[in-house]
Parts: sequence; structure tokens; C-alpha cells
Amino acid sequence: MMSEKTLTSAASQAQVNERTLRRWLAEDEDFKQAVQKASDDLMVELRATLTAAASDAVSYLSAVVGSPDQPSSIRVSAAKALLSHAMPQKSAMQAVLVQNGATREQLEEARDSLLSKLLPVVASDQI
Repeated sequence: MMSEKTLTSAASQAQVNERTLRRWLAEDEDFKQAVQKASDDLMVELRATLTAAASDAVSYLSAVVGSPDQPSSIRVSAAKALLSHAMPQKSAMQAVLVQNGATREQLEEARDSLLSKLLPVVASDQI
């Protein structure tokens, strides 16, 4: 049911009448709780997937920024991408990292590492 976009398609997948599904959602507390738990579990899985993908993306862009083998224009583009997406997301990213067990020292180390790679590229006269 969680994979469906509408109640109509969820009812069809579950092979029940849509009115029945709506009634269960309105009246059956156990059913509502089961649906809410499934939704919560899906969100946890989605957050973990997105966090891993974001981590991979940041690692890749950081490697590009720090690579002397890359043309300056590519390094600058990667630096701009990191900066433009990192700054507005700073609090959210820190919250996710802390939720996943990162310490304040690890956050500061990650920030310092990223800045040490970004600042020389951004400060260059090739921007």
C-alpha cells in the first residue's frame, strides 16, 4: 500500500474496495497505527538512502575540488556546487550527522577538511 500514490490505487493493489480502505483509515486505530508505522519506516529508509547518496556526492565533489589533475574550471564548478548546496543545508546536515552518531569533533574535522579543499579553489583568480 505504501508504494501507491493514491488511495484508489492502494485499494486496488490490496484488492479491497476504496470505501473499505477509507473506512479502515477513519475508524480502525490498529490499521491507522500500522499504516503510520509503515510510513515512518519508509521515511527512515529514505533518509538513510538520501544521506548515503549525499555523502557520496560530497565525497566525489570534494575529490574533484582537491584534484590537481582536473582543469581549474571543473574544480571551480565543483567548489561552487558544494558551497551553494552546503551552506543552506548546514543545520540539516549537522542534525543528520549527529543523529547518526557523529561527534562535534568529527563535524569540525569534516568542515575543516572540506574548507581546506574549497577555499584555495574559490579564492583563485580563475573564478
